[in-house]
Amino acid sequence: MRDVATLEYSFEDRLTYARLNRTDVVSLQVRKRAGENLLRIADEVKEIVDKTLKVVPAGIELQISNDQSENIRNSVHELENSIFTGMFLVIISLFMFFGLKNAMLISTAIPLAMLVGLTALSAMGVTLNFVVLFGLVLVLGIVVDDAIVVVENIYRHQQVYGKDPIQAAKDATSEVAVPVLTSTLSTLSPFIPLLFWPGVVGDFMWFLPTTLLMTLGASLFIANVISPVQGAVWINYQREIRQAKAALNPPSGWKRYNPFSWLLWVLRWIYHETDAVFFPWMQDIYAKTLEWALQHKWKTIAGASGLLVGSFVLAGLFGRGLVFFPTVDPQLVNVRIEAPPGTALDVTNLMALQVEDRVQTVHGIRDVEFISTSVGTSDDPFDFGGQGTSNKAGLAVNFHKKLERGQSSAHTVEEIREVSTGIPGGIARVVRQEMGPPAGAAVSIEVSGDDYATLARLSAAMREQIKDVAGLVDLKDDYNAGKPEVVVNVDREKAGILWTSTGQIASTVRAAINGVEASKYRVGEDEYKIRVRL
Repeated sequence: MRDVATLEYSFEDRLTYARLNRTDVVSLQVRKRAGENLLRIADEVKEIVDKTLKVVPAGIELQISNDQSENIRNSVHELENSIFTGMFLVIISLFMFFGLKNAMLISTAIPLAMLVGLTALSAMGVTLNFVVLFGLVLVLGIVVDDAIVVVENIYRHQQVYGKDPIQAAKDATSEVAVPVLTSTLSTLSPFIPLLFWPGVVGDFMWFLPTTLLMTLGASLFIANVISPVQGAVWINYQREIRQAKAALNPPSGWKRYNPFSWLLWVLRWIYHETDAVFFPWMQDIYAKTLEWALQHKWKTIAGASGLLVGSFVLAGLFGRGLVFFPTVDPQLVNVRIEAPPGTALDVTNLMALQVEDRVQTVHGIRDVEFISTSVGTSDDPFDFGGQGTSNKAGLAVNFHKKLERGQSSAHTVEEIREVSTGIPGGIARVVRQEMGPPAGAAVSIEVSGDDYATLARLSAAMREQIKDVAGLVDLKDDYNAGKPEVVVNVDREKAGILWTSTGQIASTVRAAINGVEASKYRVGEDEYKIRVRL
């Protein structure tokens, strides 16, 4: 072989570069199938990594980067904490205005409505997600409204009409059944159109009205069926009056020596004085306000109308615009680098190194946990480790947790955007995470025609005209000049004389430039490709 060729044992031509914090790495990307649970998969992957760390040779490190499950887990935990905190605040509010017993009766509607609603959602095949949890937070203070009306009316029937608990529960519930139903339907009505919202956004938002329908429907059932039973069993006005009077007496007997008995007596006395002074004072103010409003009906209507009109005027004067989902500080941002088609991988890698150097100079770099770089990737902004084309690269900049940052990550993103511009021979664009479902560009302009060269010229002219519009970032078009190529024109007459086909010529050219895999050489379990290049 050495008489006719030069033999060389080396590696295959490099297809990608990968770095983590400017250190060369081998990256492995894990993707989930549609419908699978990302949190479960992430936990299992971490277990495998932990087991692998115990057997890898010294000097080899394994590190997980771009873990999207952490963001999801943190968001879910925050919403779960909001649910429990909100439930606690609702119960405290009920206790302040309705007393301990009535507050406990009313607050049972919260876990019962949540349980029934989540059971119904589970039967429909809906799993817990961000939108469902947000719906539960939203409905938390509403599910007790129906129970408040029913329980208070039961108490009123016993207090005013002197009815026994069972009869009071029957009469009070039937008296407010229609108003309670109307109130629930009026609360649900604004959300029902969201069920029929078309497109990807509609699929995303469908969970919100469904969650509200299930939980508020459950609260309506609880208020009309379970709350009356609870009221008939536990609400007894005459008994509570006797107990309240006895509770105001100072501790006697052996209780005089128990400090907790005195503490409870003080708390009861404070509550009694508050109930006897503060609430009547509030009711007196409300009664006087209502009396004035009824005596000056037209002034009241005019004032309310003025407030309505004024709210629209203030919104028009000081409104900050309308967005579908708010802009929040991103946890992860990607810098996408693109060179002209056909650019060599090593040249693209040099561009990526320049961007890395520039990113290291921004003020917010101290808030960055790691930077993952991949050269030769696809267009997916978070597709690190995948194979793509030699003219593309990307940097994934992952920030520390929000409380550990010295400045807003959104401000750091703008710093990165500023230093990433002007890369010689290429274009760098910053892609940040967005709230809500996937969405394309805010505004798209389509230029159509038959002459591709004219389309390219018009597209460039339009970009030049609109590039200075305030608020525009990453203006781009999909015009592609194509890869550089060498065209081989075959002289068919000469090829025919030499008994050579165009296919043979094409194979020879390919072998001269890229080489062809002639065979494979196996040593034990190892296999080596034999590539011939002219």
